Amino acid sequence: MNDFFKKYVNFNFKSTAILIVLTVAVIFVLKLCGINEIPENSLLENTQIIVLAGGGLYCLFSKINKEYKPINIFFALIIFLLAMREISYGRVFFAQIPGTNDFYHWSHYKYGYLAHIIIGLYIAGTFVYALLKKVFIKIWEVLQKTQVPFWNVLLLLTAIPVQMLAEKRFHSTLVEEMTELLMYCLIVYMVVFYNKSLQKG
Repeated sequence: MNDFFKKYVNFNFKSTAILIVLTVAVIFVLKLCGINEIPENSLLENTQIIVLAGGGLYCLFSKINKEYKPINIFFALIIFLLAMREISYGRVFFAQIPGTNDFYHWSHYKYGYLAHIIIGLYIAGTFVYALLKKVFIKIWEVLQKTQVPFWNVLLLLTAIPVQMLAEKRFHSTLVEEMTELLMYCLIVYMVVFYNKSLQKG
């Protein structure tokens, strides 16, 4: 059992600790400054986009073995979708309700329903790409060749329900947005982690 953990699990806590400390520190500093709510298109939300953009670009330009390049492209497609979600699929650029920080829904526009169709087609196309390129099989192969960053995965699995509770139950946009930023940092970190692991292998 010990040999299994040594081979397949990475228990290095350093990167996890840094991300936890930074997240808590930023929340603490913002609260000290009297900031409890994070508006749309704020610096914090723009930082999320920057993190996602960096992760997407890394996926596309990483010098990974050609055999596993489809995995990176697949994750780049997912990261792009996450980034589009953060800008409400473009609505932040033209759909703001005058005098408020809210935005019109797609249903407000005559052909707004097309946005949902396009998003659905994009998701379906991403899934089809993954099937055609056997991405899920390749991901399994990668997991057998590399270690799982245990604490980062655990932190990500913890951050997901925390983000949902902050949004739905406690209505704290500060905790919600900071937890989302943490999640995106973890996703990008793990993409880099696996790329580096494969390059070493």
